[in-house]
Amino acid sequence: MNGNGSDDLDYDDIPADVWIHHVVVKTGNQLTYYRDGQEHSSGTIAQALEQSSKPEAVSGRSI
Repeated sequence: MNGNGSDDLDYDDIPADVWIHHVVVKTGNQLTYYRDGQEHSSGTIAQALEQSSKPEAVSGRSI
């Protein structure tokens, strides 16, 4: 992972019409993705991430 958006964490397909709790935890240069409390993927960041004063939020809903 290089911090510029060209690498991704791998994860299984997200099923339709099912509520899933997603969490990404950053510890040092390691990102770990959890789904419903279980670790699903991790990766190492090779470059620094940009700093932002804005809170991060990810959400979505398909109809």
